[in-house]
Amino acid sequence: MKIVWLSHSADIGGAELCLKEGAKVLTDRGHAVHAVVPCDGKLREVLASVTTSVRVAPVFWWASSAARSGLAQRTWRWAKNVEATWKLTSDLRDISPDVVVTNTLTTPAGAYAARRLHLPHVWFAHELMGERGHSLNFDWGAARSLSVVNRLSAVVAGPSETVLAQFAGHVAKDKLRLIRYSADTPKLARPKPHTSALKIVVVGRVHPPKRQEDAVRALAILRERNVDAKLSVVGSEDPAYAARLRELVLSLGLSSRVEFIGFTDNPFSRVASSDVAVVCSSGEACPRVIVEAMKLRTFVVAADSGGSAELVRDGWNGLLFPAGDAEALARILESVHRDKANSSTMVENAERWATEVFSADSYANSLLAALQRARDSQ
Repeated sequence: MKIVWLSHSADIGGAELCLKEGAKVLTDRGHAVHAVVPCDGKLREVLASVTTSVRVAPVFWWASSAARSGLAQRTWRWAKNVEATWKLTSDLRDISPDVVVTNTLTTPAGAYAARRLHLPHVWFAHELMGERGHSLNFDWGAARSLSVVNRLSAVVAGPSETVLAQFAGHVAKDKLRLIRYSADTPKLARPKPHTSALKIVVVGRVHPPKRQEDAVRALAILRERNVDAKLSVVGSEDPAYAARLRELVLSLGLSSRVEFIGFTDNPFSRVASSDVAVVCSSGEACPRVIVEAMKLRTFVVAADSGGSAELVRDGWNGLLFPAGDAEALARILESVHRDKANSSTMVENAERWATEVFSADSYANSLLAALQRARDSQ
């Protein structure tokens, strides 16, 4: 097949890594993947080696983190989406693909362009909507927008049941497909610990929905309980939230125990050298950092919410804590530190499960089944 896969972002995040992995498993099986990115950026460089071609075509969102944008702003974005649809229509006519994939819920231009050319369209959603997610709110309301998603798609896919559940009542059930990505990780030997301190890592963009402050507060509680622990915060930073987080670290007297790493192309070595990977956010669609940590044999502790609760079976392959409860998080981290034998058993279970469920072969099979279903629907 010839596939056009459209990204809403040129940065590197979870959804973009899924695109990269998907392009690779499809090209490895002899299919042609033509990627479309909104502008030059790191994603274009990354995709160059795993796709047939990478084109730049600006797209505009029909959703925002604001509770509800003003009419003028919504109308402007819609006009820009019309403009983007015309540009994408030209690109699709030139490529002549069998299937078009939009790698996000946040832009409709790819779907409209595909409809204009009578091409089958797949919407691959990586986001949770509204307050339960990262405050993703549609300009024209969820019900109206999801009716468009249903009407313009042969398949609507998601990486977790949590993502797919939000389409209930809006998208035809027979269109929904679960596609687990591969979450590729390098083979890394876990370094021998140089100290007895509990090494904790939090990976992800440093901004309010990720709630890194819960890990900082838990660290302060651990210190009060005489548990020697250190925290590494890895990820690009929202300046305002990062400043507040640093102020919190300073006010709690944790400057010598918290390290801010910033963005890195290779967080794997940092995860592999840590004892525990913590995910504090309450609105994750399918946090790949959990799967990556499991594959790297790092113990996982996550908020009992969203896609995190779907990946972590409490007491079997990791532990869950009530979202926003730093006291409970500290208590669990202390138990992991004290009970090494039980923790090791859960790490074994986690690695085995993650490696089996999130593999390149299973990702390729699920993707191809969805793409073929879309193609055959025409």
